[in-house]
Amino acid sequence: MQTQCRKINVSGVVQGVGFRPFVYNIAIENGLFGYVKNTGNDVEIVAEGDKEDIERFLHDLYFENPPLSLIDQIRTKDFRVSGFSDFSILNSEQDENTRSIIPPDTAICSDCLQDMYDSKDRHYHYPFASCMNCGPRYSLVSSLPFDRENTSMVEFPLCPECSLEYKLPSDRRFHAQATCCPDCGPVLSLTNGSGDVLASGHDAIIRCAELIDSGSIVAVKGYGGFHLVCDATSDRAILQLRNALNRPSQPFAVMAKDVETICSFASIDAEESSLLLSRQRPIVVLDKIDDLSLSEQITPGLHNIGVMLPYSGTHHLLFDNSDADVYVMTSANLPGLPMLIDNEEALSHLDKVADYYLLHNYTIKNRIDDTVIRSVNGRMAFIRRSRGFVPVRIELPFSIGPAIGVGSELNTTVTLAKKNNAYLSQYIGNTRHFETDQYHKQVVSDLEQLTRINPHFWGCDLHPEFNTTRFAQEKGGVSTISVQHHHAHIVSLMVDNLLPVDSRIIGIALDGAGYGENGTIWGGEILEATYSGYERAAHLMEQPMPGGDMAAIYPSRMVLGMLYDVLEPKELRELPLYFKHGGAERDIVL
Repeated sequence: MQTQCRKINVSGVVQGVGFRPFVYNIAIENGLFGYVKNTGNDVEIVAEGDKEDIERFLHDLYFENPPLSLIDQIRTKDFRVSGFSDFSILNSEQDENTRSIIPPDTAICSDCLQDMYDSKDRHYHYPFASCMNCGPRYSLVSSLPFDRENTSMVEFPLCPECSLEYKLPSDRRFHAQATCCPDCGPVLSLTNGSGDVLASGHDAIIRCAELIDSGSIVAVKGYGGFHLVCDATSDRAILQLRNALNRPSQPFAVMAKDVETICSFASIDAEESSLLLSRQRPIVVLDKIDDLSLSEQITPGLHNIGVMLPYSGTHHLLFDNSDADVYVMTSANLPGLPMLIDNEEALSHLDKVADYYLLHNYTIKNRIDDTVIRSVNGRMAFIRRSRGFVPVRIELPFSIGPAIGVGSELNTTVTLAKKNNAYLSQYIGNTRHFETDQYHKQVVSDLEQLTRINPHFWGCDLHPEFNTTRFAQEKGGVSTISVQHHHAHIVSLMVDNLLPVDSRIIGIALDGAGYGENGTIWGGEILEATYSGYERAAHLMEQPMPGGDMAAIYPSRMVLGMLYDVLEPKELRELPLYFKHGGAERDIVL
């Protein structure tokens, strides 16, 4: 039978997911010769063999691909027969026209958990066990292609046994870039506030669990940053945490040992259970049950609670050694500031918050908060899209030149787009704060590098005082495009529903305040909108806003503005409204 050769390019989420080992194995199974390699653009395969064997290989390539991969396109063309003697994995190469994207971080898989609990396995009680099907990805990577030298793991040369697994095609750690073990990988250490090491390795886990059980607050370093952790049944510990963070009522998320434990304090349906158990392991907002077994201080005055399940080896081992089945697990950041990722930074910034620190010694390249989701009518609704769901690529119903949207000011994310693909960043936060503003700029730089999109157009909010607007104008110059806030929301709905480029809709945006075309603050808008423009069909009645944007932050100012022409001055002064600076502020507002 005549030998044929095909060059095959596979695009999509195909790096960092065990795709090259998968290709290698199905090539061997089908008796093919050639090679596979990562480019900055996609995965390139040259397959040489009989026509029927190549066709079976292509079938397996499309239908048997690894669980974390996502194939967008497979392109094939005839290639010259080169007489390969074997099939091999070649070193990666760079490509300036990338369409690839790094997969998100995912929870530790059942196989790695089994290794972690097997006393005869060298990964026994080792929290950083991972393979090509699980573990950190985006939080580790600095650039493409996704090879060990482009990740934090370059700091940890493989020991002989890990090196053997890494090179063995039949092993699930074959070319898994986060492969490591206690002999060559990161280590855990438990310290006090001065940085003195109290325990290391598994002993650090045991001691940390004991401290949490006894009422201590511990800063625990994870995939994408630090969490503040305490016993979810301890009023004292939670109130101490609230006072230290100056968060008197903000709800805290919790992490439960398993689904059965969650059922003891929250109602949960099949859709919510599926989300909780997914490999992304998001925080899912659930309704509390009447007989709450946890502290009421976790979500004071609310009927719901944000819950997640363990997603790292560290989490599983902590629960194994703890009397508690539920921990408060909230992002370790001071109000308005980014999540902490550096050990020394955590020790200095959390000195008045945490009693102890459970640290690891690998570098977090990209900080990532936990994703928060609520199930609404059986559909997933993001409250905060982050770990497990970024960076994500969204298909656009139109083509666009290289562009970036820098977000507004609060709850900010970044989006880069090229042709018909848009790439969404993780949650960034409130860019009014200097540190978050710097983090925002870093995310822009990192996402540009990972997507290799050099934006020509810079989209920003119409509000002239936003830091993000100023940043876009500085970077984009004459190519900066200001977008009205509510129109942006309506356009996002059009994209979500893949409406054609010539669509015209009636959109209702009730999200709150946004700078208007006439220099006033808009809110409660009904717009007749297209992708490129809109007409303001209707809106809520305009009201005085004492202090401008301050009235959107402090509702009592807004109430006085709305009632100013309705009530007498004496009646206005007698309203039971809260002002941070008391009666003097009220009088100035009036």
